[in-house]
Amino acid sequence: MKTRIKFYLLLCIVSLTNLHSQNYDSLVVTTKIWSNVNGYYGADMNEHVRNTTFIKFAFNPTINNSEEKQVLICNDSLKTWTKIGNIKEVEQKIYFRNLENKQGLLYDFSLKQGDSIQTVNTSVQYRESITFKVIKIDTVKYFGVNRKRFEMLGISFYCTDYWIEGIGSVNELLRSVFYVAGGFSKLLCVHDNSNQIYQNPQKNTCYEHEEGTGIEEIGKSKFYVYPSPTFGKIFIEGLNETQNLNMCVYNVLGTLIYRQNIMTKEIQLNLQKGIYIFAFEGKDNFHYKQIITIN
Repeated sequence: MKTRIKFYLLLCIVSLTNLHSQNYDSLVVTTKIWSNVNGYYGADMNEHVRNTTFIKFAFNPTINNSEEKQVLICNDSLKTWTKIGNIKEVEQKIYFRNLENKQGLLYDFSLKQGDSIQTVNTSVQYRESITFKVIKIDTVKYFGVNRKRFEMLGISFYCTDYWIEGIGSVNELLRSVFYVAGGFSKLLCVHDNSNQIYQNPQKNTCYEHEEGTGIEEIGKSKFYVYPSPTFGKIFIEGLNETQNLNMCVYNVLGTLIYRQNIMTKEIQLNLQKGIYIFAFEGKDNFHYKQIITIN
């Protein structure tokens, strides 16, 4: 009888372990895209945005290790992607290898509360190892999905961070275990197969730009599109009704999904939630691009 009880207890433990493994949301997949904002604090102590960057992973047929993927980054346009390194995930540990072939540990989602970890972020120039301690693990819900959250405290170098399973650091995907002196770096949004899975709770957009950018002059008026984010309706400021502009909408992968000739300042869109590039073209070589978030 005791032997049978021990067998069933062991079976339960194995089942629970397998269930946790099955529920783990891998970070290093090619279907996700991260948008991150960075900037500096001015004399007024307010945030001043420099730009929004986008990060995604891609397969590389030249890499023999199938676990390792390319890390691609794009500044603003979502058109030109630049390789900045490689990344791999082994037993819930995330390793980044830069273009100088230096590798470091970014994340370890197998940690328990009270555990310590030494990390090295080779995606930035500051490459000294930092010892972190997990001071708390809880669960947060984003878009109906529960995710483990790790509250991290720097021991050898004082700083704090939050890691979210399947999402990464709230300080930006590649800014895990890194402190930006005099500035800030924040994760805005994460999409998986164009479905939004994370939104910064302190922000209402997936894209921010520096003040004064993203506005084109047309004659004596300024051309820009608002609002962002929007629930589907956008307004165009500075549009001359005789301009006859062409509007093209691209998804985060750069695929054209919508095209329309516009002559009105108010447009109702029927698009799924996500980040989109709106490109406008008109006479006299007029070109204008803006990123709009659809909620």
